[in-house]
Amino acid sequence: MNATAVISAEIQVSDIPIFEALFKRMKAKKIIIKSKKDDTEMTQEAFFDKIDKASKQKGKPITAKEFEAKYL
Repeated sequence: MNATAVISAEIQVSDIPIFEALFKRMKAKKIIIKSKKDDTEMTQEAFFDKIDKASKQKGKPITAKEFEAKYL
């Protein structure tokens, strides 16, 4: 009996190669990989550039507590 099944799972991006290799070894007919990009992620350099740019703007000064609450 050659029954087939469809598997759907949400896994860490770092685990994709493991499962992809497993499915290829099992000769899976169709492998679909979809990953979502996290829009909130940024590099450390971009983060500090954003802070520097904001600190150079004129306007309402920010306290250390407000800074920590917003950025850390």
